[in-house]
Formats: sequence, C-alpha cells, structure tokens
Amino acid sequence: MKNNKSFVKSFLIQNIIYLTITFAIFLLIYKIIDYKLDKLYPMLPDLMEYDYIFKNDDFSKIPLDEFKNCQILIYDENGKSLYSTGKDIEKQIGVEDLQYINDYRNSIYYRNYDILKNNDGLDRYIMKIKLNTELDKEELIDFAILDKNLKVKSGTLFGDKTELTEFELKLINGTFGEDYIEKYTYKNLEGKERTVIFIEPEFTSDNYENAVNSINKLWILTLPVFIIIIFLQIVIYKRKLKQFTKPLNDIISFYKDRRNVEIYKEDIPREFQPLANNFTMLLNKIDKNSEDKNKMIANISHDLKTPLTAIQGYTQAFKDGIVPEDKKEQYLNAIYDKAIFATDLINKLFEYTKLEHPNYNLKLQKIDIVQFIKKYVDRKRTDIELKGFIILDDLPNEIAYCNIDEELFTRLYDNLLINSMEHNSIGTKILFKIIINNDKIKLIIADNGRGIKDEIKESLFEPFVTGDEARTSGQGTGLGMSIIKTIVDLHKGKICLNENDIINGYTTEFDIEIDKI
Repeated sequence: MKNNKSFVKSFLIQNIIYLTITFAIFLLIYKIIDYKLDKLYPMLPDLMEYDYIFKNDDFSKIPLDEFKNCQILIYDENGKSLYSTGKDIEKQIGVEDLQYINDYRNSIYYRNYDILKNNDGLDRYIMKIKLNTELDKEELIDFAILDKNLKVKSGTLFGDKTELTEFELKLINGTFGEDYIEKYTYKNLEGKERTVIFIEPEFTSDNYENAVNSINKLWILTLPVFIIIIFLQIVIYKRKLKQFTKPLNDIISFYKDRRNVEIYKEDIPREFQPLANNFTMLLNKIDKNSEDKNKMIANISHDLKTPLTAIQGYTQAFKDGIVPEDKKEQYLNAIYDKAIFATDLINKLFEYTKLEHPNYNLKLQKIDIVQFIKKYVDRKRTDIELKGFIILDDLPNEIAYCNIDEELFTRLYDNLLINSMEHNSIGTKILFKIIINNDKIKLIIADNGRGIKDEIKESLFEPFVTGDEARTSGQGTGLGMSIIKTIVDLHKGKICLNENDIINGYTTEFDIEIDKI
C-alpha cells in the first residue's frame, strides 16, 4: 500500500514556496531602493571605490552615470589638468586653489570661526589643524585672523598673502557655489602624484525627502505583484484541496446516485483519514437504518395485516348475516381483541419513533433512584401478585441520586415487567435489585422463568423480535425491548442481558448501568 499524502505537509510546502518568493521580491526591491538611496548623493569615497581606474590613469572608464550632477577635475603633480567633466570647472579652479581645499583622507584640515572684535564688526579666525590619531587629539598647526573685508590681520597661515577672496574662503569652508567640494591626493602605478577634485550637490533634507518619496513609489508597483501571488496561491490551494477531497466527494456522489460505493483509503490524505472512517461508519449506519426501516415497514405491514384481515372477515360475516346467534359474542370478542392488538402496535410504534427522533427532549430530574424503585415496586406489587407472579426486591437502605426522566423510567420498568410476565408462566419470581458503586448505579431486573433462546440474544433489542424468535407464544408487538434500549440510551446508560454472572436461582437477568451524581 502506498503512503498517504499529507494535506498539512503539502500546504506547508506551498506556503513556504510563496513566502520565499515574496521574501525574495521584497529583498530585491529593498536592495534596489537601498542602491538608489546610496547613489542618490554620491560622495568622493564612492568615486574612489574605482581605485583601479585612477591607478591606471584610465579616466575614460569613470562611470559618470553613477555620479550625475557631480563634477570631477584631476591634476598631475605639475599642476596640469589630466581630466575634467567640463571646461568651465578648469577655468574656475586653478592649481593654485588646491591649497584651500580639504583632503578627505588627510588628518590636516581647516576650521573657520567668526569672532567679535570691538565695534568694527566680525573678524574671522581660520585655523589649520592636525588630528593626532594616536592621542585622538587635535593640534594647531597655524592660524590667521581676517577682518570683515577678508584682509589678514595676523597669523602666518597664508604666508605673504595679505587678503583672501570670497571664492578662496568658500573653498576653505568646503563649498563651491551651492555645492560641496573635496580633494583626494594619491599616486598612480608609476608613482606619480595625482589630485582628484570632487564637487557634489548640496545635501538638503527637503531634497533627500523628495528623492526618498520618489524611490518609495517602487513599493506601490509591488502591490500588483503581491496580489497576483496571493491570487495564484488561492487558486492552487483550492485545486489541491479539491484534489485531496475528490475521493470523499466521489463517494458522496456515488452514494447519492445509488451507485456502488468503495473507499480507497490510500487515496485520502492522512489528515482526512478519521473523516473517511467516520464517513464509512455513517454510510454503514445509513444502510443499516435503511434496511431496518424496510424491515420495520414489512413487519408493521405483516403485524397489522393479520388482525385487520381478521377484523375485516368477522365484520363481513356480520354484514352478510351469516354469523350464528350462538357465535356472535365470540366474533365480537375476537374483533375487540384484534383491534386492541392493532391499537397497541400503533401506539408502541408511535412511542418508538418519538423516542428515536433526534429532537426528543428528556425531562431530567435529580432523583433518588432507590426510593423511586421502592415506590414503583410497592405500586405494582398487588397487581402482579393477583396475576399469579411473585415480586421480590433487594434494595439498599441508602440514598443514590441520578438524573432521570421519571415518566420514561416508569415506562422502562413497565416494559421489562410486562416482558417478564408475558413470556413466563404463573408462579415465576421477578426480582428488582440495585447495586451502588462509586460513580455508577446498576439496576437489575431478573426472573427464574423460561430464559431466552440463544438464537435471539444478539437481536433482542432490535425492533419486531417476537413470535417464534422470542420467549413468547406469538403475542406482543416486538417493540417493547427496543423502547427499553432507546430509553437507556437517552439517559447515556447501558443495558445488557447478563449471561456470565446471573444471580443464583434466576435464568434471565437484565442489567442497566447509569451515572451516579
């Protein structure tokens, strides 16, 4: 037999696949956005990642598309321009201006302060600082103090230069117009010195926010992708579910069409096996109920046909005036007896079907079962003894509560008592006994009569077990024991014909077990 597929395993695999795809798409988009954000404001370190280009002086290979809105200017050690992204920048920044531009990898840099000087306005204090990396401490190399007109008032930072231009001051402050400017000095593979000047756009929070909002629109584009993935997942999941449930659907369809039903459990997923087993049991029960129903209809028809045929025959004889005068009372008594039998059958059938209805409601009450049976025996004792039977009881002197429907339990005992008297001869002893355990109560009804034939013991509680099948002379409806079993089932109890541990001196013993409260 092949192993049954697992619906849960298949479902988990499918979800893992779709989650992996979704995560991969999310990660890809995240990487794209991260890359775009990273390239949104390129800086000099980003340019110097292409170290091999600069070491080889192969400036034509600089990926300018990654450095849009940036400007690049390269000088050799002699102040000659080797490369530029435009002639304008060469004209604006000469080799003599390099001294004012900060080198981003150098530990020497400028620092610029405004200081208040008397009433002449602001003086400017410019320092050249070296960072001592070992001590993590800044050291002053030189300084200069400029007045408001940028004339050197003191300090040797700029040598013999007596004043600065606004352009030179901006270079010291790291700006070129509205942009930022830095330089980087290195040596190529031949050991020749090169200076790269890099001008990048001004970084503002508004520009950055606008750029981020533009890039984040990529997430909106992913929405249709995720919707398609979810839709595909639902479609495939429905298809798999239909595939897994197809064996059960086929069974239902075949059974509905009255076709032969055969369940191949190896085709059903492991998780649906209990459902398949329960469904098989349900089909068997339905078939049995259908068979029992047909049998019941046949038995009712047979049992009603016999008395009704007799009644019809006797009344026809009266109608035709052929009944002898001395036989009229006998005929009327026969008609009456047959009518009583038919009425009893119909009443018991109605009671049986009423109890079998799924919506039947018990009227449960907390009852002391010992006192209930004592009162029942006392109430029945005279009538039973007048009919020639002996009634005995063995009931404890203690209280034992249980939830029962008094009316139904009275009917249960009536049926057991009638069963015992109808199927036994005068003088038979009938015993009522109770055994109380921790959480169960056993109710016993026994007699020392004829006993029950072996061939009907298994079907004793089925409808219409009567006639030659039961310990009877052929009278009775055959529904009494079925009603007893139904009443016990409604009380969630158990009833059985005891065959192993019968009370000494008795031939038939019915044991009823119910819950104690």
